[in-house]
Amino acid sequence: MLEPQSFFDLADFPYADIFADTGFVWEALGRLKDYINTNVGEPLVHERLGSGIPLAEPLILHNGSLAG
Repeated sequence: MLEPQSFFDLADFPYADIFADTGFVWEALGRLKDYINTNVGEPLVHERLGSGIPLAEPLILHNGSLAG
């Protein structure tokens, strides 16, 4: 009842492998950081983006450029 299949239709879910070998849906949270780093690519680095701090203002990313 608390397994991932109870919350998501994993048949067509492109990221279903994050739930592999989990018994409870929340077990995927412990894998999330590594999963994103492996599957999403390099983080956006820009002088207006601090290292792990909240943004001071809204920023818009469009075609690789920041505006805001």
